[in-house]
Amino acid sequence: MAIGIFPNNPAQQGAQEGYNNSVLPSNRLTEMQNSLQQQNGNQVPYAPNNQNTKHNDDNYSDFDRRPRKAWSMYTLASKKKALDAGTSIYNFDECINFYCNPSQYTFDFPYRQTVAKAKGGMVVHTFRDIHRSNTNLDFGTIQITFESGSILPRMYKDSPSERGFPEGLGNYYKYLDIVQQDKVYRNSENVIESNYVVIEMNTLAFPKLVLYVYPIDKVGNGENVDNVVELTEWTGNFQIFKTEPSIFSGNGDIFTTFRNSYRQNIQKRD
Repeated sequence: MAIGIFPNNPAQQGAQEGYNNSVLPSNRLTEMQNSLQQQNGNQVPYAPNNQNTKHNDDNYSDFDRRPRKAWSMYTLASKKKALDAGTSIYNFDECINFYCNPSQYTFDFPYRQTVAKAKGGMVVHTFRDIHRSNTNLDFGTIQITFESGSILPRMYKDSPSERGFPEGLGNYYKYLDIVQQDKVYRNSENVIESNYVVIEMNTLAFPKLVLYVYPIDKVGNGENVDNVVELTEWTGNFQIFKTEPSIFSGNGDIFTTFRNSYRQNIQKRD
């Protein structure tokens, strides 16, 4: 089973996250396009808490113009360090609060089953996991394509002589630190536990989903001599061991759980 969310322009993620234009009425598409042009023309920032993206049309929910919520990535060991320092993990140096959310992800959840050939035909054997809510889905994977772009220094209008470090490039450097941390750590009770990488993702389909993962396969990135000012092809693959809320459940409660999360996310906000 695979689920994919396709690329958005990073400056438009708050307005278009999760959209497939083919399912919208033509008049609604025109309205969205005009709104996006006005938004970009006014250079509305795409910071997580920007209030200037409020939709003015009371006939529609404002979820299509809602400020995006940044994805976060950190490890359990880093979270413990933050707690020991008396601060939130989101304010801790070892946490990534993505300047631009990933442009694409794909889930893959293999079935816990085998197919055997018998004289009478094919026999499918399914093995439910009683330790994981009776699911018949195995540990899944997620492939993420992170936003890439300009790595030029940021120039400040009020102080042309100052040059700032590009936030997106900082996300990439922190990512290299995170995937190379030890795979175990000692918790607050001095017990050795798995040092999972925690990904807090926010999309229209999954407004608040926390993944506990390990990096696998490789770290992918690149630069091109034809465009030396951009970082390209930043990708990562992860093995998923647990999610909150749980996707791995054979108890028939997934629909209710995620429907309620979706409904809460699309409620009209003032």
